[in-house]
Amino acid sequence: METTKTLKASIKIINNNDHDTSSNQNDQNWLRFICIVCPKSCEIDIQVDKNHHMTDIKGAGCKRGKEYVQKELVSPSRVFTSLIKVKNSSVRMCPVRTDIPIAKDLLIPLAKSLANVELSAPIQQGTILVENIGGTTAKLIATREIKKSDK
Repeated sequence: METTKTLKASIKIINNNDHDTSSNQNDQNWLRFICIVCPKSCEIDIQVDKNHHMTDIKGAGCKRGKEYVQKELVSPSRVFTSLIKVKNSSVRMCPVRTDIPIAKDLLIPLAKSLANVELSAPIQQGTILVENIGGTTAKLIATREIKKSDK
């Protein structure tokens, strides 16, 4: 019987009979990650000790999956995507993204900080709107061309 408790959005603590839980592993947990590196979405199970160090891994379909889990365990990050209001255009919102992944815990505060921002058209696709967004080294980039309306 498998019992699952959600730890974070893409991580679960699991107790699964498929994993050896015998001798000297009482201080260790199994965590399940859903890999997002490629479309295979491998379910990768890792065993961690009480200091959150990975001691075993199962289910990684490739080397990139193992690297993803190791990074996700220490410092989860994502590319930030959002929409920003636009004035002087028939298009009301401009899609944006960061050029590199940023810490996952910065995503919601960053989205909230952009809620009242308004850009003026015209905007060229690829324009860097903000350097070092949210105190990171990431750049916020417009991902669509927005033309100025004739009004």
